[in-house]
This record gives sequence, C-alpha cells and structure tokens, in this order.
Amino acid sequence: MLRFILLAIFVFLLYRAAKPYLSAPALQDKTPRRNPPKPASKRAEEERVGGKLPHEVLGVAKDASWQNIQAAYRRLMLEHHPDKANHLEPEGRALAAERAKDINRAYELLGKRRS
Repeated sequence: MLRFILLAIFVFLLYRAAKPYLSAPALQDKTPRRNPPKPASKRAEEERVGGKLPHEVLGVAKDASWQNIQAAYRRLMLEHHPDKANHLEPEGRALAAERAKDINRAYELLGKRRS
C-alpha cells in the first residue's frame, strides 16, 4: 500500500513539474496556415450563385422566413427540375439542369446561414 501511495505522489509531482512544458509556446504549431481565413468580402463573393445572391435566385426577400424560402425552393424546383425537361432539346435540358443546380446551391447556402 505504501508503494502505491509513493507511486501516486511521484506521478503527481512529475506531472506538476512537466505541466509548464506541455503547454509551452515552443510546442505549439508555428507553421503558417495553408488556408488563412478569408475576408468578409471574399466570403460574400463565394456566397453568390450565378452572380446573384441566394435570396435573388429563389425570388424571396432578404428577411424572408424559412417557410417562405422552402416554398419558393419547392415551387422553383417543380418548374426547373431536369426530369421535367426531358421533352426539350439537349440545350433546354442543359439549361434546366444548370438552373436546378443554382436553385439547389442557393437553398443550401440559405440553410447554412439558418443553422
């Protein structure tokens, strides 16, 4: 029992002695970040879909409720879904697919902002 107590005290003292070195700045990663944070203006540019803001793509106001955003998304996808364009020429199908991608991306961006 005495050996156990002595061992516990030894481990405790060893930990206390090493603690300053475990969190020392020298041990922290000094390598530069590969992807530094982007300025707000860059993030805003990335959040555009086809040159438009996500709200503009879905045709809703900037302060629209989530229910209105969902309704606009569903309405637009019913109109522009690629499966609905099977009767069109290949150019029309490609246009519908591109429009559906823009609508999906805008909805995804607005969903990320919501959470």
